[in-house]
Amino acid sequence: ILYNWSIIPNEVPTHYNAKGEPDQWGNKWFIFFPPLFGLVMWGFIRTVGSIKILNIPGYTDEKDKNGAQKKNDKILMLIVSNMMLLVMSLLSMKEMLSILGHPIHLGYAQIIIMLTLLVGPVLFFSYRSVKLGNQN
Repeated sequence: ILYNWSIIPNEVPTHYNAKGEPDQWGNKWFIFFPPLFGLVMWGFIRTVGSIKILNIPGYTDEKDKNGAQKKNDKILMLIVSNMMLLVMSLLSMKEMLSILGHPIHLGYAQIIIMLTLLVGPVLFFSYRSVKLGNQN
């Protein structure tokens, strides 16, 4: 973004519809929002995952003697935070490629890819959590 700042137009897309087409526009400074948002979310999720404020229904230390449930939850937090940062970075890269004249049109696949990257790990680790709970 900084390297190409001089060629970024004064107005850039700020929102896309489900097909990945821009439907709202704003100031060129908005181009910093996705990576900064991703970084803030990454830090927030990593912080929340490292302190003991999470309330997991049915979870007790007696049921999780080997710490498998806690480890599962920490891995989930790490993966979700990294996926959030990855998705926001990919959106920024896609935006810069469009500005440079090399647009990538993924259509509906874009929203499917983003949701898969963000929701997929949650579903997988939730299933794994239930499985670990049944073993104890």
